[in-house]
Amino acid sequence: MRKRSLQDRRLLHVHLTPISQKLMEKLFPKHAARVVEEMSVLSAAEMAEMGRLCRKLGLGNEKT
Repeated sequence: MRKRSLQDRRLLHVHLTPISQKLMEKLFPKHAARVVEEMSVLSAAEMAEMGRLCRKLGLGNEKT
């Protein structure tokens, strides 16, 4: 379900319907397990660096 922001028409809020929520509950655990498996090749230092870079990217998106 999509709803345009009243304060900023550029923003579009997206919400899961009950059916899509159930689908996510079914599919997401398998997806998350696969991500964990793929990331297991990284060292602790590499994981920390990835976390730092992801936070930097996320903060960068807040400026727009």
